[in-house]
This record gives sequence, C-alpha cells and structure tokens, in this order.
Amino acid sequence: MSGWAYAQSKDPTAKIMVSVQMKSGLWIFGQLDSFNPDANDGPDRSMVLSGQLSHRPPG
Repeated sequence: MSGWAYAQSKDPTAKIMVSVQMKSGLWIFGQLDSFNPDANDGPDRSMVLSGQLSHRPPG
C-alpha cells in the first residue's frame, strides 16, 4: 500500500492538504481529490488537487 493510500484509508472523509514541488521548483498547494494508489513510481502515477489552489515560486 502506498503512503497516499494509507493516509486516506485512516479517514476517507478527511480533507488531506498537500504541497507538491514541481521539477521547476514551483510549489503548488491544495486539497487532495484523487490519486493513483500504485506504490510503484512510474509514468502513470498521478494525483488530482481540488478546491482553491495556491502556489509559491521557486526558491
């Protein structure tokens, strides 16, 4: 089980807030909407954020 799947399995109704750093260094913040639960890194690994998104420039 991936860490994402484990976190969501604790309380499926909980709002899980995430921050993601892109390759460019940009940070994006938002509420986790859905994700691919595969524990293996690969090109099909994805997550979807919802609600109001915010960002922080690189650095």
